[in-house]
Amino acid sequence: MRCSGVREKSVRYLGIALDHTLQWSDHIESVLTKIIIKYELILIIKDEVSLNVLITAYYGLFYSNMSYGILLWGGSSNAIIIFKLQKRALRTIFGKKSRDSCKLLFRENNILTMISLFIFKNLMLIKEKEQLIARADKHIYK
Repeated sequence: MRCSGVREKSVRYLGIALDHTLQWSDHIESVLTKIIIKYELILIIKDEVSLNVLITAYYGLFYSNMSYGILLWGGSSNAIIIFKLQKRALRTIFGKKSRDSCKLLFRENNILTMISLFIFKNLMLIKEKEQLIARADKHIYK
């Protein structure tokens, strides 16, 4: 089998776009495209439904797309654009102006910021791996 030596700019695997530099720009652009559509759906239904329905729509449409694979791409400098759109979505849901701070919105409604979600997922991974290592210590091989 011969390889042509052609390098692809990026490859998709399990919905994650991997580029050859691991900058995650292709994947972040893909996530951004998806969540912009979800944000527009929230804009459309905003005046027609209750706040609880909007929050449910946020979690079901926006948050789920934002959180998928965040362990891989969440630390990228390009990810800040996703965080900015997350703040815009929350301002829309809660009827705030574009220059209003979102800090209290996140805190009062127990919503993790994209950055907090990235940190949380990393801590969960570390905790899971810690338990695996602890179980491995029970085996004594000589």
